[in-house]
Amino acid sequence: FFFFMFLFGTFYTALFTERNIKMKKLRVLGIAPYNNLALLMQQAAKKRTDIEMTVYTGDLEDGARIASQYTGNDYDFIISRGGTAQMIRDAVDIPVAEIEVSPLDLLRCIQITQNASKHYALIGFPNITKNSEFLKSLLSYHMDIFTIHSQSEAEVLLKNFAPNQYDIILSDSIINSLAKV
Repeated sequence: FFFFMFLFGTFYTALFTERNIKMKKLRVLGIAPYNNLALLMQQAAKKRTDIEMTVYTGDLEDGARIASQYTGNDYDFIISRGGTAQMIRDAVDIPVAEIEVSPLDLLRCIQITQNASKHYALIGFPNITKNSEFLKSLLSYHMDIFTIHSQSEAEVLLKNFAPNQYDIILSDSIINSLAKV
């Protein structure tokens, strides 16, 4: 995320400096699926003088609902993550930049989980499970991977798990919230 902000800002600055055009601040809408990511977005934006950023917390449909209140006249682009970013893309015409979950992030989580349990699963949206499938086949991991596309799909999946079917479930914030209920 920070690399993206730096790269985008460097490109933006170079483009307008080369053309001797006075730069206007980029208007960025940040929609974070969880509070800690919202705080990170705000901290990153404060370090930039060329960005004017508004940040909200909203996961999946809530995030898409927040984004749908705005147009390209309000913001130049939106930053979000995971399934929330995908739902926002489907809901608005404003460009959406996604803070991706890297294969290294997934690898760390899987390795920690393997040390704690041999019976675990990963549930996530396609942007997470595609890299997980790759790591599973590359490193011969023994885990079940479930791809979801909506909150309602996640709810059905969790209800159909047998008690004690998995010791640990790796997931995004929506699955974590649903599992607590």
